[in-house]
Amino acid sequence: MREVLNITKRVPDTRVFIPLLAFFILQSCAHVPVQPPQPPFNNQELSDILADFTDQENAVYNFFSLGRITLQRRGSELEANVLIIGARNPDRIKLEITHFWGRPLFYILITETTLHILSFPEKRYYLADVREPLPPTFLPVHLDTDQLWALGRGFPLLSRHHRAVSDRRNQISLLSGEGDIVQFIDIYPENRLPFQVFFPGQGLRLSFSGFKDDNGIQYAKKTQLHDPEHEIMLELTLKQTAFNKTLDKSIFELTPPPDFECNQGNPILDTQ
Repeated sequence: MREVLNITKRVPDTRVFIPLLAFFILQSCAHVPVQPPQPPFNNQELSDILADFTDQENAVYNFFSLGRITLQRRGSELEANVLIIGARNPDRIKLEITHFWGRPLFYILITETTLHILSFPEKRYYLADVREPLPPTFLPVHLDTDQLWALGRGFPLLSRHHRAVSDRRNQISLLSGEGDIVQFIDIYPENRLPFQVFFPGQGLRLSFSGFKDDNGIQYAKKTQLHDPEHEIMLELTLKQTAFNKTLDKSIFELTPPPDFECNQGNPILDTQ
């Protein structure tokens, strides 16, 4: 007669297990120190950081930057080489955007009053008031000269403001006389260099990474521009940068080739 062996599985007593588990969790949590909220910058720290920004602004009166630009917009992407030259007093910024194999795409010159664009694919020369935004064909977001300077220089400029405050750690807010925030500046805690700058009025964000030191001049090797409203991300990676060199005046001349069609007025209207 075959013997039948009945095996009964033992079920753990959860009445014992659950209290033990809770005990060990509480014991482990008790040994994890709770970090107190980090305070904002005090007045002296705030003053020192703003002074460092001003020193960096005053340290550069011209720059020459060569790199690669990547523009992503709503699923499309464009990569090209770019040369950016900037100078102060008077303010001038020139961009030469070319294919990787050297063929020119767009030359853009921005002075204190005038916007010049050479569009090589269209064989057109555009001339307009600098207050007009660049047409979407060239850059689908409007940047002022200070923001373009920050992009090519690799370091932001302080917006015009009435006062500065720090309401949270590693962040500075610049306020207008009416109390509106004109610029947020987030700071790297380890070196107090700018991590990102946000412009609430435009919804634009500039971020800076890979900082280098050139005889006291701090600059980021990589700068990114984010425009969530228009789904735009622009990234500039610098390969070569030089500061405060002698620049020939002809660098900031933009003469259209003889076979280019000239358009004056609002270039956005002209491209329709």
